[in-house]
Amino acid sequence: MAVHDIRRTEQGLQIVHGNDALAVSPTTQRIVDELDDLYNRRSSKVHGQFSPDAVNYPAAGHFSDYLAEDGSDFSALTRSLMDTLLAKARTVPNAGAGHVFFAHFEQDGRELMLIAIVTEKLGATLTQAFVARDVTHLDLDGFRYAGRIDLTAWQADDGRYLGFLRGKGAVAEYFKEFLGCVSPSDDKKSTRELTAALIGFADDQGLEGDARNDFLVRANSILDRGSREDRRIDFQAFANELTPDDPAPLTEYLGSPALQLGDDFVPDRRLIGPLLRISYRAANWSVDIDRRALTRGEVGFDPENNTLTIRNLPHALVAQLRAETVDNGEA
Repeated sequence: MAVHDIRRTEQGLQIVHGNDALAVSPTTQRIVDELDDLYNRRSSKVHGQFSPDAVNYPAAGHFSDYLAEDGSDFSALTRSLMDTLLAKARTVPNAGAGHVFFAHFEQDGRELMLIAIVTEKLGATLTQAFVARDVTHLDLDGFRYAGRIDLTAWQADDGRYLGFLRGKGAVAEYFKEFLGCVSPSDDKKSTRELTAALIGFADDQGLEGDARNDFLVRANSILDRGSREDRRIDFQAFANELTPDDPAPLTEYLGSPALQLGDDFVPDRRLIGPLLRISYRAANWSVDIDRRALTRGEVGFDPENNTLTIRNLPHALVAQLRAETVDNGEA
């Protein structure tokens, strides 16, 4: 683990080199664990790969050099990355200054690199004599700029190994530029992934019956509205509307690195049908049921007998079925 500073001076942003090799201790371990946990829980991320343009986006080259030496020169890596970060930050007004933490660690058998810019926050403490005094501390909860590289996946050329927090505006964009992240926009693919994730969340939460159908139908309604209005989705705002009483579980689920979901896309309303409908095709029949029909009792399922009951059939369908029954009886 290493930490350096980007500081705002009268001459502009400057690098102040700090500690290239923070000793592993309960404190540093807690910082890494907390930053990684907070990163995982943030829902608004972008996932992608390193840009092949090594001239304008040299970060990938710095990581390649580091891994070529079996990770032996962490100091050289972090200092090279600081130079790149400073160059990108200087192109953006009001770019974030602060402590830049670099952590190379292993998790579930995968090598990861986490980079986060953390500022300080004024707090208070009580002395032994019960006197209140100001104290500054790292504002871990408030960090806004962070990226994580799955080095194991990158070396295996496996999928979207690079992710970073998606903020708003050019101030957040410079962190993407620093990492050189290329994230192809594919609204259809993103819509399919989100649809599957919402069904997975309902399973994970143990939602059943009316509660499950209500959740998925309302999710469909929100996404359908966003598609019609050509509005890009923000996972935090989406979770706040869909689960207003307690949005945290949904935001954390959508932010899970295992899912590699990214927001900031326009939902494709043609692909959100599984949220609203249950469809199945067998050899001799097929069903396509609107979840609202289950909630309203128009369709009933008996899990003990594995039977499906359809109520209030239209007259035209009843007439067809009666005709088929008569014909079969005469046959």
